[in-house]
Amino acid sequence: MTANNHNGKGRGTTDSVAQRVLGICKLTDADAQIKYVGRDENDRTVVRIASSVTSSVSALQKCLSASMPLARVGTSENTLDGSMEAKITVPTKLDEWVQANDITTDKRSMKTLRYVSVALLCVGMGMWLSSIVETVASADALEI
Repeated sequence: MTANNHNGKGRGTTDSVAQRVLGICKLTDADAQIKYVGRDENDRTVVRIASSVTSSVSALQKCLSASMPLARVGTSENTLDGSMEAKITVPTKLDEWVQANDITTDKRSMKTLRYVSVALLCVGMGMWLSSIVETVASADALEI
């Protein structure tokens, strides 16, 4: 694994993500091996892991999906030897924030809370404007 000089991130970040992914896979398959670690065009870490003969790629997929629900998990074929590998694309912190925000804003309770907060904001603004008008009116009445 080499350092990516084009984006200012060293090999430490990629290595730590790869080791975390491998650790998760080792819970299901003790003999799982990393076959590829790199970054995609959006600076997300991509890891491909081969399962041992005693396990399956789908077991690794399920384990990775359960442990990293915001990551994209799939399979890829190694064209050199025809073997299947589990492939995980680990999102960046920004990706995670956007996905989590999208998930929560789709919930009915969050939409209701948003509407209630806008309604309360409008009521508060109305009360504030009403107090300003009342203050101006009472000041004009005192000047007469």
